[in-house]
Amino acid sequence: MLRMILLIILLGLFGLYDLRYRKVNNRAVRITAVMCFLLSCVMQGVKFALGGMAVGFLLTLLMYVIGAIGAGDVKLFAALGALAGARLIARILVFSILVGGAVGVILIVASLLRKSGIKKALKQSAPFVPQCFLGLVFSMII
Repeated sequence: MLRMILLIILLGLFGLYDLRYRKVNNRAVRITAVMCFLLSCVMQGVKFALGGMAVGFLLTLLMYVIGAIGAGDVKLFAALGALAGARLIARILVFSILVGGAVGVILIVASLLRKSGIKKALKQSAPFVPQCFLGLVFSMII
């Protein structure tokens, strides 16, 4: 339960920052990574923490390579993966991608309704961390 509360708080705070500045604060991610890793090692063990970090990093690295997210998102998911563990961080990411797809469709439709043109509509983007917060919420509910 403590892990979920911390994940909600951390993703909420990083999500608000990402909405405001459209980036992830690297210093805050480093502090979060150390905190999550140490706490997870005490609560679940080193193997759990390293496995979660690896899954969070590798899955989001693929998204970064294709240009879907930024490098800060990759580092944040690695940090949160230490606390969440491999299974939960993968689940959160799946729901985050689904939320991101829905947000993308909404942005495109809204842009087309404003008659901005298809090229402009397809070039829009939205911060990913707030979508990850919603992904976490959905992963808890469903």
